[in-house]
Amino acid sequence: MPTKKKKPLFIAAIVAVIGIAAFLLLTAPSTWRLLHAGRDIPDTSVPDLKNGRTQFIAGDCATCHASVGKGDETLLGGGRSLETEFGVFHMPNISSDTTDGIGGWTLEQFVMAMREGVIPGKGNAYPAFP
Repeated sequence: MPTKKKKPLFIAAIVAVIGIAAFLLLTAPSTWRLLHAGRDIPDTSVPDLKNGRTQFIAGDCATCHASVGKGDETLLGGGRSLETEFGVFHMPNISSDTTDGIGGWTLEQFVMAMREGVIPGKGNAYPAFP
């Protein structure tokens, strides 16, 4: 047991360790998956392309993800860079390509990326996303 003089320091160390553990647990992508396991998933029937275009425009996806130099904002091959206070972000390919884009993602993985900013196999995309 620590002496009386060292007791406040010992308690502060314990509180710091518990705080760090809680922070790591609460910010881990796996924790968010557990907390949102029952979240609603969009209907997987026939896609509503008009609504998809509305979402594309509202989200301003082309601003970051349009392929550089292609002249077509619907080609989402990425390649642009954005300088921020956190560093330089290189915009990823979000095309439907199954190898280089997000075409291999499940609907649940896409929803998690859009809502929670967790990228499959890569973890948190913060501070760039969402």
